[in-house]
Amino acid sequence: MIIVGTAGHIDHGKTTLSTTLTGVRTDRLKEEVDRGISIELGFAHLDFASGDRCALIDVPGHEKFVRQMIAGAMGIHVVLLVVAADEGIMPQTREHLDICRLLGIQTGAIVLTKVDLVDDEWLELVEEDLREFTSGTFLDGAPIWHFSPHVPSTITKVRTSLEELVATVKAELPPQDATRPFKLSMDRVFSMKGFGTVVTGTVSSGVLGSDDELSSQGGSTMKVRGIQVHGESVQTAGIGNRAAINVIGVEKAELGRGEVLIRGEELEPTSMLDVEMDVVHSLEKPIGKRSKALVHVGTTQLVATVILLGKEEVLGGEKVFAQLRLEKPTIALAGERFVLRGFEVLANYGKTFAGGRILDPHPMKHKSNDAAVVQSLEQMAGENPATVLAELVRSGGEMEVTTQTLWRRSTLGLKTLQSSLIQLEKDGIVDSIGGNQRAWLHCDGIARLHTKTLDALRVYHESYPARVGMPREELRSRLRYGLEADVMDSVLSPLLAEKTIRLEGDSFCLATFTPRIDGALGEILKKMEDQYTTAGLEPPLATECAEGLGMSQTDFREAMDVLVRNGALVHVKGPLYFAASAIADLQAQLIAFLKNQPEITTLEFKDLAGVSRKFAIPLAEYFDAQKITVRSGNAARKLRPGLG
Repeated sequence: MIIVGTAGHIDHGKTTLSTTLTGVRTDRLKEEVDRGISIELGFAHLDFASGDRCALIDVPGHEKFVRQMIAGAMGIHVVLLVVAADEGIMPQTREHLDICRLLGIQTGAIVLTKVDLVDDEWLELVEEDLREFTSGTFLDGAPIWHFSPHVPSTITKVRTSLEELVATVKAELPPQDATRPFKLSMDRVFSMKGFGTVVTGTVSSGVLGSDDELSSQGGSTMKVRGIQVHGESVQTAGIGNRAAINVIGVEKAELGRGEVLIRGEELEPTSMLDVEMDVVHSLEKPIGKRSKALVHVGTTQLVATVILLGKEEVLGGEKVFAQLRLEKPTIALAGERFVLRGFEVLANYGKTFAGGRILDPHPMKHKSNDAAVVQSLEQMAGENPATVLAELVRSGGEMEVTTQTLWRRSTLGLKTLQSSLIQLEKDGIVDSIGGNQRAWLHCDGIARLHTKTLDALRVYHESYPARVGMPREELRSRLRYGLEADVMDSVLSPLLAEKTIRLEGDSFCLATFTPRIDGALGEILKKMEDQYTTAGLEPPLATECAEGLGMSQTDFREAMDVLVRNGALVHVKGPLYFAASAIADLQAQLIAFLKNQPEITTLEFKDLAGVSRKFAIPLAEYFDAQKITVRSGNAARKLRPGLG
């Protein structure tokens, strides 16, 4: 459904226009009626002779209620800029037009009201002023319609002209993707007897179903009981629909205007927004690289710090990339529009001074002078969805990005997103992790991880030349904190396939690397091997041997690993190492014994080995583990079948 919204200065006839066209008095509060001004947003619908229908949002015109005006203008397709013929262009005429432009509204008309109060010559002068005023804006060349509730012909003319304009916009409106996450910014919350809590707002993304589970950014959960669009019960409400949603499981006091409703956990709150910011031409003083402002997104108003990216300051009429750091988290979507207003205490920024569109609702924190960030945002600001998607993946650096995260951060529906990622993978721009297409890395990030892998292994080999390589877990921790095992396997698989690196047991090494033993280490290893060979089946504990050689435990463990890897020693259990020759001799004796006897008891094994129980038990268990023997009862072993 096409949404039409009014804009313009206070007391210029916006509410009279909407009431006359729709027959619905949009001023519903007693205070509004008593004071004769709009305070809150007004909602109605307009049925045309053709059978088409449009929604109409009437906004307040007083400067104190600009927040409400922005909330109402978010998401409208057609704006009616209302200007009283007897007053002409006024301050809120200017600010409202700025706001509409910043919100990306591209279609509208100018409605010149109270035309019965002035003569034709005056009307011509006002129209000339309006032409000059709107020159260069989206209303440049827009039609100017005359209106007075006291002149029936003007009512008919405005209604007919609006019907034609709405039909044109409807025909040109691109199809909306229903597979986007659902989002609705609340503008009203109230209770109805017999129904309970009702929230209203404009659906800005996705489609809501009558049985959906919803949650608010404040953490409340609820279930949809019923949906109405302009007083009619419906099963679904889609993008652009003005919806009233009856929810159960939540009280009115738990919700409020400005909050966001989402389906389940489809979207997540954010405290930072990367944006393309457009500064109004009327700004008198430049904006510094770090400024405080009020940011309006949907119906939400938040305090934010505006960090300019790539510039020290920005002047009126300029565009710049910026990061908005919010004092409180909110829920936002890529492509959503925003408006920045200043605090009243800051004269320069007391009104609307900038706005634009959100490029990335979940960015990392940037340095303001990082040229690479600006280049990245230039890509995200482009019109090609595939380029934007590739940049979102690339901005993750060496961190994989899930499909779900990209769905939240892009403007694409789920099916289009998945097909685009698959195409990017075919083009060699991104790669799916583990081939499951649930997480993605950009080729640039993969290349950096490859470089880090090779550099880490090179340094490791220089530091530990006798070791076969770097243990898997150590390499994983060096590449990136929190790197998942399957991600590392996917990243390293090309290096393994190209034989740039190789896997030795559970350690990685460069393909060209061969462990080496230098002179000093060779002498120590010879002493250790001789000591264990002499000790036979009653070797010293590893800790004792290290102390005897005057070695640290770390150096000793490394030396022991080399001896085990070279086959000189056998690691039996814990700190127990034996000369390989002694183990081979004992194994031969054990097999010979069991070929003549059906089994061997622990006591008999102890006597066969000629050792104490301290060594006999670990040795017996070692031969079990090596599949030489198998237990027979609690105190005996027999030869494993096939070895007899």
